Amino acid sequence: MGAGQSKQTLELKSAANYYDAIAVHYILTQNFKDLKALTTKAGCDKLVILTKKVLKKFLTTSEITYLAQRVENGIPKNALKKEELTFIRPVTKRESPKRTITSYTYKDEDGGMGTYQSESKNISVKSKGKHKMMSMDVKNKENKDRMCKGIAKFYVKIAHLYAAMMKSVNPLYKYTDSAGKEHEVSLLNRNKIPKGVDVTLSEVNLCNRRINALTTPQSGEGKITVGTNCSINKKTRKNKFSSDSFSDPTEWGSSTVLARTLGEEPGVQSLLDLYKDEYKYLTGEWVIGIKGAKKLQKDTKTFYKAFTGKTDRDYKQWNPTKSDPRQMKNFTTIPLVDYHNQPECQKEGEGWRRKYIGDSTEPLFAKYAENLKTMLKNANDRQNKLLKKLDIVFDWFDKDEPQTGGGIGDNANIKNKYLGLHKDLTEQKLDKIVNEVRDILVEIYLGCEREYKTGLQLFEAIVTSRTLERDAKRKKELESKRERSLGSDQDDPKIKELIDKEITQTVKENITQPAVESMESSESKEKKGKFLGVF
Repeated sequence: MGAGQSKQTLELKSAANYYDAIAVHYILTQNFKDLKALTTKAGCDKLVILTKKVLKKFLTTSEITYLAQRVENGIPKNALKKEELTFIRPVTKRESPKRTITSYTYKDEDGGMGTYQSESKNISVKSKGKHKMMSMDVKNKENKDRMCKGIAKFYVKIAHLYAAMMKSVNPLYKYTDSAGKEHEVSLLNRNKIPKGVDVTLSEVNLCNRRINALTTPQSGEGKITVGTNCSINKKTRKNKFSSDSFSDPTEWGSSTVLARTLGEEPGVQSLLDLYKDEYKYLTGEWVIGIKGAKKLQKDTKTFYKAFTGKTDRDYKQWNPTKSDPRQMKNFTTIPLVDYHNQPECQKEGEGWRRKYIGDSTEPLFAKYAENLKTMLKNANDRQNKLLKKLDIVFDWFDKDEPQTGGGIGDNANIKNKYLGLHKDLTEQKLDKIVNEVRDILVEIYLGCEREYKTGLQLFEAIVTSRTLERDAKRKKELESKRERSLGSDQDDPKIKELIDKEITQTVKENITQPAVESMESSESKEKKGKFLGVF
């Protein structure tokens, strides 16, 4: 597709297309950007805020909560205040001659905050009428600023929710420019794609990175090829010039190999925003409160054990308990297993750095293939579970009938439709959806990692099995060679003894002995388990 083409139809068959549709028709629109920007003075100045006292019966109002300032005994005091408002973005001269004012109101039957988006058609706004509207605006700049932050509270949370969900898929646009250079652009930067270029949509996320690490090109019918990627958690950092007196100039420009953290996996950093459960009306920011921090610490511990393979004791050493859970580490800083530094990944063509081919009837190979299919199925099922939440948040509306719609995925023809927030969405419902989505995302990331570790265990078993088979064959060949070398009984006994000793030593040094589970030391089990991340 060309980036400059307008889509007349949209087949929402994949998660990436769902998130693309919402980005194009809602998240990236100017109206939504304006509402998110209300925490800034410039963004607030663009908005006309009309109170119930001014509007009386002429427009529908909405109840919002904002931080108001009152004075008691000459001392300014802050207090949360509820007031019914309507907020409108005035039309500017840069907009089309037939201008459309989009108004937003939100209120449910119980008096809680809800949302509704409508679009009036072909309303010409004359400058005189615009100035009259501006004159009706809230005059107190401080009150208006705080009202703006109260409005933005709802829409910033929508943005956090969308980003966390979208990043779990992490759609990327790929295109080649006129000079032949390839580019990758994130979904939210899709407007930077030049017109007229061919674009492909791909996904790079935590789950498919692990699926791809266990997937290799197959050899043929009835055969299964297995392999893994030792570099999945590897990253390189370029050493830059530093004015630090301890900096070694000989290292400038060189690269340092490091292990990734969980927060560097696509989507994990955005997930952190869904634990922000307190809104600061004074600054217009969402932060993690005590309740959110307790939930965060519970999930951090689960993530730590799943992604590192370590114990409760290890976790306590890494993240000591503090009286204020907000001061503790969170899952974004969890170090991932450095497979690239493990002995199994050091020698080219050996251990984990080679592919193994087996028959589909061999139990270990069959189980490996089955686990890979399970990973693919579960990844799709979990994403579908997540996508259902989008139908509760967003909806398509007919432009002539603003209150009708059928969910994100129910309208393939979008030529005469626009996307908005679901008419039944309230602040209370949004909070519930955020908590549900957060739990689903945790389930997605943990499930993918655990299934990946199962794949690694099966791969390690295949490696061990093939190594033992190879070594048994080599041992048999060496023993046969020894028999031939010893010759007849008439040969010199001392020479025979020397040959026997040397070949026996060669067998011991070069042949891997079969690992017997009951004879393995607890130390060797623990070391192997930590590498696989199963303890």
